Amino acid sequence: MITGGSQGVGKALGEMLASLGYNVVVAARQQERLEAAAQGCQRRATRPDSLATAIPCDITQPAQVTMLAEKVFDTYQQVTLVVNNAGVCMRGDWNLCTLQDYQVRMSSRG
Repeated sequence: MITGGSQGVGKALGEMLASLGYNVVVAARQQERLEAAAQGCQRRATRPDSLATAIPCDITQPAQVTMLAEKVFDTYQQVTLVVNNAGVCMRGDWNLCTLQDYQVRMSSRG
């Protein structure tokens, strides 16, 4: 299961894990990107019975995280690996970051 799995490092990691034979769950907020990421994982799967599942989830919302966990366990009955990759990128000089900038980045709500 990979949070932040719809793009960038999370998407690439999902595809790599699929190529190594893992079933992959990608979770993120943006449904369209999420579906595309799951399809990319499925294309790279090495086992004919491999699954790649897209589950929309905003990890800053506890009810959505609970729903994510329930769906993962309903589908796979276990979790072998969790990658907490969700977050936002901050560009610019770190020393110019305000407290509010920092709090937004750390809460993954950018």
